[in-house]
Formats: sequence, structure tokens, C-alpha cells
Amino acid sequence: MSTAPSADGRARRRKVEAELARHGFVRGPRRLAAGMAAAPPVERLRRVLVELGGGFGAFGRYLGSRPDLLGAADCLAFARLRDPRPPLAPAAVGELLERELGEPPERLFASFEEEPFAADPTRQAHRAWRADGRRLVVWIDRDDARRQIEEDLELLPLLGRAVPSRELALAPAIDDFRALWPASRDLGSTAAALADLARQDAAELLVAPRVEELSTPSVLCLEDAGGLPLGEVAGEAAVAQGLARRLARGWLGIALGGRTVPLEAEIEVLADGRLVLLGGRFSAAAGTAQAGLKAYLEAAAGHRPERVVAALEPHLGGSAAARTELARRLRQAVPARDGVLSADGESLADHLLLHWRLAVAHGAPPEPHLLRFYQGLWWLARSLVRLAGPLPAARDALRLAAGDLQWSGDWATYRQLADPLRMAAAMEAYLAAFSALPEQLELLLDPERRSPPSAVDRRAGARRPSHATTVVICLALLMAALVLVAGKLAPASGAAGAWPERIATLIFLALGVLLLKAVAGRGRS
Repeated sequence: MSTAPSADGRARRRKVEAELARHGFVRGPRRLAAGMAAAPPVERLRRVLVELGGGFGAFGRYLGSRPDLLGAADCLAFARLRDPRPPLAPAAVGELLERELGEPPERLFASFEEEPFAADPTRQAHRAWRADGRRLVVWIDRDDARRQIEEDLELLPLLGRAVPSRELALAPAIDDFRALWPASRDLGSTAAALADLARQDAAELLVAPRVEELSTPSVLCLEDAGGLPLGEVAGEAAVAQGLARRLARGWLGIALGGRTVPLEAEIEVLADGRLVLLGGRFSAAAGTAQAGLKAYLEAAAGHRPERVVAALEPHLGGSAAARTELARRLRQAVPARDGVLSADGESLADHLLLHWRLAVAHGAPPEPHLLRFYQGLWWLARSLVRLAGPLPAARDALRLAAGDLQWSGDWATYRQLADPLRMAAAMEAYLAAFSALPEQLELLLDPERRSPPSAVDRRAGARRPSHATTVVICLALLMAALVLVAGKLAPASGAAGAWPERIATLIFLALGVLLLKAVAGRGRS
């Protein structure tokens, strides 16, 4: 049963409607804001979201992660939106820490910086030191901002109805933002994601800090190794490109691991070159569905349109006709050379984001797990540009990182094939199969060794297959078994599968010759 809106809720609704009218998004008599008469809809929308703040400002930042709806330059402008409200006052921070952790900050920490060094619409981060000298990052959840966003979630559909869909289709984006919000509204989900990342192999490339015992759903304390923010790293071009490749490989390893997708993150670079996550927003991955995206990534990195279509199709919604039309367009897709992500418009990110835009434009939108992959990829691509600048495709950090992951996967297959126990088991199976073969062939090819059939055998001859027939069947079964064993030994792709296939081919041909001889001998008998 729905409740009537409060006086504050009604006042907020009137303000939203007034701002939409002032910027030309409501039909009927209205007065446009100064300078808005010739402004494009995207610019007018950005100004509305800035003026309204709260949940509308948070939705504006979300739009910064949707280059499928907006142009790349517009997305960058939306991603930079900040809530106009000032940070929490030191007294309010102290009260919140005491309420959550039981003691004021002066007792919890040897030193605590009152001014935050980072913030987003619902959180702010402070530096702190424990008595033993350990550095900490303390994230604080702003209850006031979170409550405002949750109240504005009910009013966001007004925006979707006011902005014409022919100019900007906001309704699906609003629905997705409202669905995504519960998973990121408190710091407990961030703590769980970081703890999960710390257990993954990719943590060697993109390190997740230790979550301190002081943490609660509204306060997150992380160990701080003391690095430089990603945007402040300056150095030689080769060093920056190396960091970019490391960041890309770490993000891909995490996003394709099937557990967590980083949508955006605070990253610092340590003196030894390690990259450390110090918070951010994450989304749960879709397990086995996420693993299927690796084939899509490899096909796109290798410029194989047919494989891109085959790998991408299972991860899209829409009708069969829409997906068929999209497949036709994907085979002809060429990214626009806007210079935002690469110098020549041919980076892997350019191609992947073009696939995203085409899927939405042709009525085959990505399923949620693929949408989160694309959103995180867009953040990653922007971060790579901040590190190394827009580079040509030959030095594309994302494409190089994708090649690194494929090579490491092939190397793991080599190591598995070279395992002594596995090789011994395979050879034992081959030897067991061939040990009985000479005797059977000798019986087949030497009539003198065949024993004459008894009277009972002659009477049952019509019902029982001959000895030659049995040998033929055995040879055929042995050939089929060889095919199956070779298929198990050889990987799906890559050079690692060459030597099992060649050995299997030679043995298969030899068995084929013997099988033909056996069939010919049976015909003569």
C-alpha cells in the first residue's frame, strides 16, 4: 500500500517540474533558462541534473557510464558532475564515527584528517593513522545524501517522461540506475567486493587492500600503503604505458573471473609500481556467463567479425530479427575516429564500445552482466587515457593486456599437458589399446592359426558374427576412441593443440589401412 508524499516530497516534485519546464523539457507555456534557447538537449539535461542534485546528480554521474546513449565527450562531462553540497563538517564526522564504532576519532586513531581527500555523491574519504603507525583510508557513508537519493528515485521517471525519447531514450537507463542502486548504497558491499578481490589471482596486478576490523556498513577502514592517485602519476612514456598495460590486465582478470566487475575505482600507484584499489563501486558478475565474454574479447581483439557475432549473440536481449540485423551491422562496424580513447580510433575499447552502441540502437540491448562489463570497460578506457594518453592501436594497452591473458591461458594448457601424471596416464591408455592389436591382426591375417569351427559353431554361424567381423568392429571402435582421446588432450584453440592432432592423425591413418585390409580379407572369405 503506497503512502501519500510528505510536504517535503511534494515540494521536491514541484522543484523538479519547474526545472524541467525552465529548461524546455515540458510542453505548454514555459520560460527557458537564459542561454538555453539554442542549447542541445544533452546540455540542457546536464544543467537540470546539476541544479537538482541529490538523486538526479547521482543519475547524471551514472549517465557518464553510458556512452551507448551519449557521445564520448558528453559522457566525460557527465562523469565529472559533483554534488554541490559541502562535505560533512568535522563535528558531524566525529558523531558518525562515534555512533558506528563506539568511540570518537581522537580515541580510535592517533591522527585523523578532518578534510576529506576524495568524495562522491554519497561518500567521503579521510586519511588516518593508528597508534602503531599504520596508515588508513576511512570511507564514511553520508546518510543525508543517501536518503536524498533514495527519495529522488521515485521522482526520476518524471525526467524520463519529460525528455523526448527521439532525443534521448532515458527510461531504460533510469530503470537500470534504480535497479543498480541497492547493491551500492552502503559500504558493506564495497568491503565484500574488496575482500573477494583479495582472494583472486588478479590481485597480484591490481592489489586489494586489507579491510580493517573497524569497518561497518557505514564506515569502511582500509589499509593504506601510501601511493599516488592514478591521475597524479607523472613519468616517462614507457613507464606510463607499462602501468596502463598492468591496469588493463588486472581489470580484465578480475572482470572475466566471474565474481566481481569494478565499475569505477579509486586507484593509487605505489613506489614499486603496484596498483592498489582504495575503494570504488563494484557489481557482482554472472559466473559462467561472465566466462563466456572471454571468447568475445579474444574475437574482437583479433578482428574476427564472424566470431564476434557468434560470441556476442548469447549475451543480448531483443527479438531474433533485431539480433539478425545487429549481426549484419557488426560485420561492417568501423569506429568513429574521435580521438577520445585512441589516436587512430582503432583501439580495442573503440571497437567494444561501438558494439555496445550498435546493440542498443538496433533493439538488442546487452543483458545485465554484459552491461556491467561495458560500463566498467568505459571507466577502464578513460583511466588508461589518463595514464598514457590516446595511443595508436599498435600500443593499445587494452589489446596488449587481452593478448597477455590469452597467452597465459595457453601457457596454463601447456603446463597441464606436460604434467607427468597426465602424460603417463595417456601413454598407458595408448599402450593398453595397442598391446592387444598384434595378436588380433595375426589371427585375422594368418588362416593357419584359425581353429576350425565346431558343429555347434556352424549351427550358430548365422546368428553370431564371424571373427573377422569382430576384428573390424574392434578396429573401428579403437579409431573412434583415438579421436575422443585426442580431442580431450588438445585444447580448444592455440598452438598447444598441434602435436596431439598430428600424432592422432598418423595413428588414425595407420588404423584406417589395417581396417581396410580387414574388410578386404572378410570379403575374400
